[in-house]
Amino acid sequence: QELADRTGMSKSTLQRYEAGGIKNVPLDKLEILSKGLGCTSQYLLGWDNISPITSSPSKTVKIPVLGSVPAGTPVEAVEDIISYEEIPEKWQRKGEYFALKISGESMSPRICDGDIVIVEKTFEVNNGDTVIAMVNGYEATCKRYKKTGESIMLLPNNQDYDPMLFSKSDIKNLPVKILGKVVELRRKFQ
Repeated sequence: QELADRTGMSKSTLQRYEAGGIKNVPLDKLEILSKGLGCTSQYLLGWDNISPITSSPSKTVKIPVLGSVPAGTPVEAVEDIISYEEIPEKWQRKGEYFALKISGESMSPRICDGDIVIVEKTFEVNNGDTVIAMVNGYEATCKRYKKTGESIMLLPNNQDYDPMLFSKSDIKNLPVKILGKVVELRRKFQ
């Protein structure tokens, strides 16, 4: 399906090419296929061992955008898949990622209501990182992380919102858990 989307060719025709049902691929289709696959037509014909062409598109993978995460007061985390975003395939080799839609204004003006954030699943974060935190075991929020002694603070960018301070006891008993850090912001203009 991905190759059909890249080339504009029908999925059934591509399946017949792959299965050998169509033996003579027209030259114009061969060029379209090679561009869609990121290789040369000579490579497809077996005339050349060099597969990638210098201008080949980077490989990407789709990750789910999971519900909405508030950038304000924490609300129940939603895990419904509302859409998909693409990230470079090489990221997936280094870790696990998911995307979230932001709801609220506590992280504005940098992160706004409706923005999508790409999140690397990790528990290891540094002061100043923008994180997705789970509070009370089911409420998620997007904030800047700051560790102070044995407590942590989740800080908004917007001064109209209060910081959230959690003691060592709160972290253990509520609990408060870091789900990951925001590595990329995606904003769509409609």
